Amino acid sequence: MQFVTLEDIAAGLFTSHEDATASSAQKCRSAIFGSPSCDEAHVINQKICRTKFGGKALNLAILCHHGFNVPPGFVITTDHFHAHMLSCLAENPGLSPREALTNLTFSPAFVEQLRLALEDIPASQWAVRSSSTDEDSKHHSFAGLQESVIGIDNVDDCLEAIRTVWQSFYARERLMYPSQASLSAPVPAMAVIIQAYIASESAGVVFTRHPIMGSPAMLVNVSHGQGANVVDGKAGEALHLNKDSLFSEIQSECLMPHQLNQLAQTALDIEKVFECSQDIEFAFEDNRMFILQTRDIVNQDPKRVLYSNTNVGEALSDAATPMTWSVGMSIAKKGFETAFGMLGLPAPP
Repeated sequence: MQFVTLEDIAAGLFTSHEDATASSAQKCRSAIFGSPSCDEAHVINQKICRTKFGGKALNLAILCHHGFNVPPGFVITTDHFHAHMLSCLAENPGLSPREALTNLTFSPAFVEQLRLALEDIPASQWAVRSSSTDEDSKHHSFAGLQESVIGIDNVDDCLEAIRTVWQSFYARERLMYPSQASLSAPVPAMAVIIQAYIASESAGVVFTRHPIMGSPAMLVNVSHGQGANVVDGKAGEALHLNKDSLFSEIQSECLMPHQLNQLAQTALDIEKVFECSQDIEFAFEDNRMFILQTRDIVNQDPKRVLYSNTNVGEALSDAATPMTWSVGMSIAKKGFETAFGMLGLPAPP
């Protein structure tokens, strides 16, 4: 079981069987199908790539093929995940998968393969990121629910980061997230992406379509330094870009006009490639823009809600207007205070 670079995945993904003579394409085909002489015709199926490399890596490989600036790196396939989990659970009967992974000892062969692969990345630090097979799909994004570890600078810490990513696959929040998943869907698994770490001066996310309001305007959330807080929704400035205007005229504290223009144009180009509105993570280092990931915006048809009876439908048959609330608020407030007071508790604000 070999690690596979993002470039090799892209080469295999977009190479037909007749043209798969280059070593990179053959290497990827071998990683996917188990044999470099596979008779699969034309383009390698994206669904099969997803089962080996996960959704995030698949999208990054597509970006690489189309010439976008993606940090170099490689993927530890789901085959490694399955093999390590089987061994782990067999050696730790009675423990949950998360607990069993705590006791995992990586084989010398795996450690050596990792060391050699890290040496091939032109960077002194790396980012270790999740890429589960059901991640960044058209139905589920898993945004922020699986772990990433950045700024790794040695093999031992990289091994621990891989363990952390694998354990995050079994986190309660992650397991509860796809509540509407089909029971007939393939059982998910976790691949791991290891890329060059980008020490960004500014970073964030850009939505090519507003993810809540549904307007065609782009939304950019950006901050100085790393973009983790922006991705988590904790910090950063918000910029609304009209696709028909000059992006460089927008004022930003974190991005220079030419950077904002480059970001907006690149986001629109990525949207064209995927033929779908995109949620894109980006970073600027030394005035160079890197695309860290892209995913479809899952909620493609948001409804604009003005008034709602959500959570109170059993009491209100229809949405309450401001006029209704102007009369009913004091009554509702008194009711809450009485009910909570009988329990010896303060009413919620």
